[in-house]
Amino acid sequence: MAAELLDAAPTVRSFLDPACGAGALLLALVAEWRARGRDGELELIGWDLDIRMLEQARAALEEEGGCRLHLRLERRDALARGARWPAGAAIAANPPWASYSGRQGIAAPRARSAGGWPSVHGDFAERIARHCALHAVPALVLLPAAWCELERYAPSRARVDSLPGLSCECELLGEHAFPGVIGSTALVHMRPSVRGSRPLEPDLLRALRAHLAALSAWPDECFGDVGVHTGNAADELVDRAPLRPDLREGRDLGAFRLGGPRLALRAGLERLDGRRFRTGTLAGARSWPVLLRQTANRPIAAVHDPAAWFRNSLLACRPPADVSPDCAVALLNGPVAAHFHQLAHADARQRVFPQLKIAHLRAQRFPFASRAAAPALHDELARRALALRGRAGAIDAEWESKRAALAELSTTAYHLPESLAHAVRRALVDRVAR
Repeated sequence: MAAELLDAAPTVRSFLDPACGAGALLLALVAEWRARGRDGELELIGWDLDIRMLEQARAALEEEGGCRLHLRLERRDALARGARWPAGAAIAANPPWASYSGRQGIAAPRARSAGGWPSVHGDFAERIARHCALHAVPALVLLPAAWCELERYAPSRARVDSLPGLSCECELLGEHAFPGVIGSTALVHMRPSVRGSRPLEPDLLRALRAHLAALSAWPDECFGDVGVHTGNAADELVDRAPLRPDLREGRDLGAFRLGGPRLALRAGLERLDGRRFRTGTLAGARSWPVLLRQTANRPIAAVHDPAAWFRNSLLACRPPADVSPDCAVALLNGPVAAHFHQLAHADARQRVFPQLKIAHLRAQRFPFASRAAAPALHDELARRALALRGRAGAIDAEWESKRAALAELSTTAYHLPESLAHAVRRALVDRVAR
């Protein structure tokens, strides 16, 4: 987090943590500043209501040293009416996560949290955003993922999004980002920007949903979590140095390309001594013509050929009867499916172990559920995807060029308005760059 903030503010020498506690974020800034060999004075400003925490922060920061450090630690309520935040200071913050309502609610000061679900962290997010917009400085803020996702926080997010000259993006870190933290954490990036340079993610999601609402999802039975679940018997069930490998896992699959099995399944293992596992049948595994990676930030699909056993780190797809597996793979790997998935599902944006789930796949919309609806388009998508199937050799410039052309064709299949299609293409470039 410290490295990202210094990258976002290369000329800034003043940083504020408006709820600094024992100074963990300020200490991280000192360490990163020193590691980069930055010259000149570094000003660190820390506010908190707990004087004991401030004393701990001061002792730790003074001991750290290592650069010309100007330290300003004060007992101050950053959210108090009329509180003057230091002009030009970038923000690093992990504010208290507390609600002003509900069973564990705390008393809310008057005139805070207008509309939506009132919370301390929501108030901090809005106050930090106003500071960033006013002074054209960046901020990184640790917040509950719920603030980025749930409808009850929509008014708070809307107030942040309405600020001119500010871009706000949420990066989900998952449920185990920090020891002892219960609940999913988000790292919220606030950056100076030119409004209108590209759609904010909530706007893009709303626009995509509105356009895709007219399209159909494929039937639920088209997707299944049917792979081998090793349970508590992985060591006995999986042979990791087999003579005849017949078991794939998630790492064996890339977009359009399926590697050969590297493991083997001991399919005859008996259920003794409390062993719990599920294998299904080889015929059942072979009957699913498309596989997708389960740990992924978007659908990543390949045709299941040659068919074999596969573990539950791979999900399975059986497209509608007259839709070819190659055409299904072309659509699943396409930009529209990728960005709808990333925008609509928090699990997809986690920094650690992003997830693709059966429910996510069942929520996807497709431009057709039958070849008969668009036979020429269906056949061209399938033909181009088939050409990318190669399971041997390195991915070269020609392969990437063909994949880019297929991505454009699959986007065209959704008949998006040009402005929305451009936003999807731009979002792909931005995400790859990050």
